[in-house]
Amino acid sequence: MGSPDTELTVMGEISSPYGVRGWVRVRSYTRPPEEILGYACWTLTPRNRPGGPGDAGRPAEARQSIRVMDSLLQKKHLVVKLEGISSRDEAASLSGMQVCIPAGDLPDLPAGEYYWSQLIGLEVANLAGESLGTVDHLVETGANDVLVVKYPGVDADAERLIPWIPQVIRAVDIGAGSLLVDWEGDY
Repeated sequence: MGSPDTELTVMGEISSPYGVRGWVRVRSYTRPPEEILGYACWTLTPRNRPGGPGDAGRPAEARQSIRVMDSLLQKKHLVVKLEGISSRDEAASLSGMQVCIPAGDLPDLPAGEYYWSQLIGLEVANLAGESLGTVDHLVETGANDVLVVKYPGVDADAERLIPWIPQVIRAVDIGAGSLLVDWEGDY
């Protein structure tokens, strides 16, 4: 595993314990879901995106390197046995942790494709130049992925849901940290 300063990419999260012998359910963000098992050593981090706003000032010891010992693919999730985790209580203590790998371990994507982790934190603006907020996370739906964009407003939890479809997504500039969309500010 790399140094604590290694840029990490979120590949999934531990959702809950499974059974009494230290197994955990993992929500994989990879497609297919079992692709996450191709990385034998994971770095577990608290829920906030590593290197993102919620990780600022977080000590490196909040990250934990751990090896995958065994796994089962079930209908809607993976069940994984992690090295050193042998009880339900130990497994429960990992609930909500993000499963990360070094960004450099990921394969390059074709032009126009992005890892979700690259999109989180981008500033979103519409064609009129109006700021719509910041990409907080993405959700997968049956038809397409959806950007969840947080924006300042009266309600601290205000968010916009913007579909990730060609008619809406006009330009992505990872380097500049921006995303241009064909979307009205009052949607």
